[in-house]
Amino acid sequence: MLVQRRWWPVALVLGAVAGVALGAVLPRAVAGPAPLAGPELTVLSFNVFDGRADVAALAAEINQRRPDLVVLPEVGQRFQRRLAPLPGGLRYHPLVTAAEEPDGSGIVVLTSARLGQVTATPLDLDTEFRWMRLTGEGLGDVEVVAVHTASPVPDMMPA
Repeated sequence: MLVQRRWWPVALVLGAVAGVALGAVLPRAVAGPAPLAGPELTVLSFNVFDGRADVAALAAEINQRRPDLVVLPEVGQRFQRRLAPLPGGLRYHPLVTAAEEPDGSGIVVLTSARLGQVTATPLDLDTEFRWMRLTGEGLGDVEVVAVHTASPVPDMMPA
């Protein structure tokens, strides 16, 4: 009986810790409500590597895939000029965050004519690279955020 009485505080503490841990994990383990239905979108994201990408190869990929949105990180004014006369008669509208920046700094999103009028709003966040929010006609209630994430390498971890 003496042994049982000494261990009940330990069992009580362990039970409390288990209860707190279960309370923290359980909400993540239970599925929430399904998101509202929105338009089905096809997005192609292609990092142009400081504006060094092959424009003709990019246009061929866009022609083959026919995405609704094409997100192009690391685009600046030089690559944008090369991109302007897209080969193959592609029908996309460019949305730009910073047209005057050098390659490697900006982001361009090409929107399919199927989406109608789409508006780009630069997001002023404390990030290494530019981001923009896309809203508009063919997107309905859906907001798309075009991002250029930082690489998970030691020099970029703070970004």
